[in-house]
Amino acid sequence: MGSSHAVPAHRAGSTAIIVVLAALLVVMLAAAAPAMAAAAKVKSGSSQLLVDEKMVTELQSKHTSINAIAPMKYKPLWTSTGMLKWWFRAPMKTGGTYDYATKTGMLYHNGSMRWIEASGATHYQFQMQGIRILALASNKYEMSVTYTVTPGVYPRITFAQATNTPSFTKNGKAIKIGGIQFKLTDAGEAALNTALHETGFSKTLVLFDTNVMFNLK
Repeated sequence: MGSSHAVPAHRAGSTAIIVVLAALLVVMLAAAAPAMAAAAKVKSGSSQLLVDEKMVTELQSKHTSINAIAPMKYKPLWTSTGMLKWWFRAPMKTGGTYDYATKTGMLYHNGSMRWIEASGATHYQFQMQGIRILALASNKYEMSVTYTVTPGVYPRITFAQATNTPSFTKNGKAIKIGGIQFKLTDAGEAALNTALHETGFSKTLVLFDTNVMFNLK
């Protein structure tokens, strides 16, 4: 009789252990699911880079303009007081990723921007290309580029960076990050100084007020 009572007790204990293990497995899978599905691939999109009137005035004082090279697009804009702004749109390439939960990812772009210094008979040029926006946190961004002068292609540099917190909007798989305030880095300023034979490009003024819009797969 003693053994007939021991068997149900043993089975009950085993069942309890199985239930606990199953519950732990559910918790572990739930925790792992966001991490496994976090970084979604970018399907399409574009970034709009606005050079505001203060930076346009700064660049014009150095006889410097910026042109868009296809498929990047350019459009002049004016403030209500008649001040000029430069608007650029860079389409995104596939291959980028973004995690909306952590606000991190890498965004690749097509097109180039050609800076031209035209104070003298010789026009100096700086062409930035292979534009990447790296989102390191909700308030930390880097813009890296490769750049071309005559002659040669130079290594990739972190051209500009931002430490403000932009706005975030998500509608299904459509993401918008509004108002990333990119400013020149030391490396960016040094590259411009060397290529354009100018000095003192501002690192305190916002270079590109940037809106990023893209769709995830």
